[in-house]
Amino acid sequence: KMTELLIKDQKMSTMRNLVRGIAHEFNNVFAIIKGYTELLLVNKDRPKQDKEDIQVIVDTVKRGMEIANRMHIFNKQENMELIAISVNSLFKNLESSFSSVIRRSGKNVQLSFDNKDDSLKILADVFNLEHVLHNLLLNALEALEKGGVITLSAFQRDDEIYIVFEDNGKGILSSNINFVFDPF
Repeated sequence: KMTELLIKDQKMSTMRNLVRGIAHEFNNVFAIIKGYTELLLVNKDRPKQDKEDIQVIVDTVKRGMEIANRMHIFNKQENMELIAISVNSLFKNLESSFSSVIRRSGKNVQLSFDNKDDSLKILADVFNLEHVLHNLLLNALEALEKGGVITLSAFQRDDEIYIVFEDNGKGILSSNINFVFDPF
């Protein structure tokens, strides 16, 4: 058992070093992209649609930098920052950031948010929750070959709040179902 624990500890140490290195390299790339796209926004003669598209790039790069910077949670196993956020606010953030992704995909996809209770608030690490939901949206978009509907809804039962994610895509292959919670 001691040997197994040592091997596991060495693997985790190697993984933490790998994650730290990857995060650093991604931040270098993101910094360059962010700098050049922000320079593109300075041009006042640029059409409004171009500016909106460039702003999406800037926002996406910032998100990528946040992801790379937050890898320290895995790397250092630190506590997450929990704050109260309204579910409607969470959904609006996702809608604004993901609508352009859908538009660029060229697919006929309807993104729908259904929250009948405007007062729903959750205590969460907002960055990580948005990251998970964004990844689910990307997976759903990929699964919708030509088009379809992606719906996020929320409701409260007893003292728990549920966020339900639905799409009418082809689903996860049965051969992959056992791996859905594996990192990377």
